[in-house]
Amino acid sequence: MEAPVTTCPACGSRGRRVADATVENLVKGDHAAALAGRALFCSSGTCEVVYFEPGGVVVPKADVRVPVFQKETDPARPVCYCFDHSVEDVVAAKRADGSNAIVESITAACRAGLDRCEETSPQGRCCLGNVRAVAKAPPQAKTSPSCCGDSP
Repeated sequence: MEAPVTTCPACGSRGRRVADATVENLVKGDHAAALAGRALFCSSGTCEVVYFEPGGVVVPKADVRVPVFQKETDPARPVCYCFDHSVEDVVAAKRADGSNAIVESITAACRAGLDRCEETSPQGRCCLGNVRAVAKAPPQAKTSPSCCGDSP
């Protein structure tokens, strides 16, 4: 028996499984039904595919309702979808001591159970790793990490 294909058909990056709720809330058109139970997220910043399923269905950036953090470079792009923070917001919230008001706020809100990552974040899981990476990045660095410090 062959192992299931888990790499993006466009770029070869390994995909990460996302919940049906993620796809249902973020994908335009009829693709969500076709991906039910099998959707994988491609985190490669150079690839136009956001979701795919082993066997053929692919969803490009144009068919996703929100800009995808990993796939865009605009500083105004979202990095935290639950609490509506952009990359430029996080950069601006950096304090002289290296702490960050937005990172602290998101951390507290997540601990209180107020996040909805599975429904709002294209990667289908917590984006706090992305937010922390943006907060720690040197000024004017382009950051496009995957969640929680994973490599893209």
